[in-house]
Amino acid sequence: MKYYLALFALILFSVINAQEILKITYSSQMKIEDDFSDLDVPTAQKEAYKKMLKDAMEEVHYFDLVTTSTESTYKKVEKINNDLPQENGMKISVSAGGTFNYKNIITKEVLELRKSFNENYIIKDTLEDFDWKITREKDQILGYEVRKAMHTDSMRTITAWYAPKIAMKTGPADYWGLPGLILKVDVALNNEENTRFYFQAQELKVDSEAKIEKPTGGKVISEKEYMAIMQEISTKFKEMRESGVDTSD
Repeated sequence: MKYYLALFALILFSVINAQEILKITYSSQMKIEDDFSDLDVPTAQKEAYKKMLKDAMEEVHYFDLVTTSTESTYKKVEKINNDLPQENGMKISVSAGGTFNYKNIITKEVLELRKSFNENYIIKDTLEDFDWKITREKDQILGYEVRKAMHTDSMRTITAWYAPKIAMKTGPADYWGLPGLILKVDVALNNEENTRFYFQAQELKVDSEAKIEKPTGGKVISEKEYMAIMQEISTKFKEMRESGVDTSD
């Protein structure tokens, strides 16, 4: 009897309480096989720009996920990086998963802050329902047993590793919907550049002082409206370049 009581206590205390507030720091990185041969810059500067873009795209970024059992905030950790590639004083930074998002797995609401062309936009959307297939594969991340799950569609293959003993059905960026906290994600896009996105938990702790906030300070629009705005801006820049107008400012 004592053996079973001890075993029960061990299991009980190994499961993180669903009412706790957790703070998880993830690393985030993009990998791309594009050689940028079609880059529209003067030949003399092309190699420098190609290296600058690739280095910027593959830079490792860090995000903090603050989560309860129902809602979470995923926010970029701002760090000064003097090694960030630059050309003519201009620095380029590219990160996967936006810079700040909020999601609620009960209402399926997701809000994401995006900063584009000196404007702030808050994209309001509905969480995607992933068709997860849970496999038998297991591993260890940060001392927790994790299990492998996969989602495949026409655009990508997502491999996620989740911890069943952490009762949070969320994860980095927009990933969620597994019976445990997602600690690692590998996203392989079905494109010519073989683009991949990687997210991995680096630190996990209970943080009762952490706050879950919704992004503010931007125009609230839909994903469709945001893409239309970006397309309009891109078209204007192209027309200005073709007419000889300097768009470097």
